Amino acid sequence: MEIGETIEITKFIMNELFEVAAKGEWDKVVDIYRTIPEAHKAKCSSSGDTALHIAVSHGNEEIAKQLIAEIISSKEGRKEALEIKNDKGDTLLHVAFSKGNEDMCELIARLYPPLVGVGNANRETPIFLALQDGKQDIFLELLKAAARGDTSGEH
Repeated sequence: MEIGETIEITKFIMNELFEVAAKGEWDKVVDIYRTIPEAHKAKCSSSGDTALHIAVSHGNEEIAKQLIAEIISSKEGRKEALEIKNDKGDTLLHVAFSKGNEDMCELIARLYPPLVGVGNANRETPIFLALQDGKQDIFLELLKAAARGDTSGEH
C-alpha cells in the first residue's frame, strides 16, 4: 500500500467516524472499531477528539465500555489508543472528569487504570484535578482504581 492510499483510508475513517458519531449511530461506531483497528487512534473532530472521546463526552457509558473493550482486545496499539489526547491535551478520563460524570470516571479507571496517572497539557492528572477541585467521591474512585490496577499501561 502506498502512502497516498494510506492517507486516503485514514481520511475516510475519520470522516466516517465523525458522521456516525455525530448522528448518534453508536452501533456503527462500535462496528468500525471492531473491524478497523486503525479507527482506534483516528481523531475525527475539529478539536482532535476520537470517537471514544465523543462517547465519553456525551456520557454514553455502554458505548464507551464497548469501544474500550474493542481497543483492549486489539493486538497492537492499545496503550497509544487509550492514552490519546485531544487538542486540549485531555485523555478520556480528563473528559469524563470535566463533565462531572463520576460513573464514567469510575468505568474508565476500572477498565484502564493507567489513565489515572496521565497528565493533560498542563501536566494535571485526573486524580490531581479531583483532589484540587474537592471532588472527594471521584478522587476516592480514582485512588481505588490506581490501587487495584496495573498503572503502567502495559497490558
